[in-house]
Amino acid sequence: MSRRFYAHSLENQPPEKWQPLEEHLSSVAKLATGFAGVFNAKCWAQILGDNHDLGKGTLPWQAFLRKANGVIDEFSNYYVGHPSHANVGAQLLYEHSKEAGKLLAYCIAGHHGGLPNWSDSSASALESRLRKDHPTVQVPVITPKFPDGWPFPSDIERFGFQLQFFVRMLFSCLVDADYLYTETSKSRNAADIRDQYYFPSIHCLHHIILLPTLASSESVV
Repeated sequence: MSRRFYAHSLENQPPEKWQPLEEHLSSVAKLATGFAGVFNAKCWAQILGDNHDLGKGTLPWQAFLRKANGVIDEFSNYYVGHPSHANVGAQLLYEHSKEAGKLLAYCIAGHHGGLPNWSDSSASALESRLRKDHPTVQVPVITPKFPDGWPFPSDIERFGFQLQFFVRMLFSCLVDADYLYTETSKSRNAADIRDQYYFPSIHCLHHIILLPTLASSESVV
């Protein structure tokens, strides 16, 4: 019998009711690319979604998930406590590219705790996290195909700001997609309620809120 890898468990439910890891990765990638499409960064978001939870595809992490739910099976012997999973995908992308991969590594390493600094005195710094050993990933890994250029016109005088802002936008796409798809498994009622309501797009909000505000301020002047 093949091993089943899961992204999330359900309280008081057997593993067959849990959210499969490969389904989670592909679904988060699909959501994230939809969010990133508005700033022409679908391929960047796809890489993030495909790799963000690869650390859950290791034997120790699966053993932890089962231990937390009182499940004893073929993973139990690999239990070593609560291993970090966010570092694994970040490391794999950095190994593929010290440039584009490094930018995306920030997003993956921080998708639960916030974007890390590159180097500081804490163990949370990305530089030190990328050097940590991690168990072998047991699920299929999609080789990332990094874009050849940026999805925005670069300005040499403001490129540092542009790059920082771009990473934060990608980070937001990943975190939102991860939260929303996890919700479909762990809180189905909340997800169903969310689907019943219409939430206007940024474009609609721009016309509803920003333009009237600007017009009002101009009339006061």
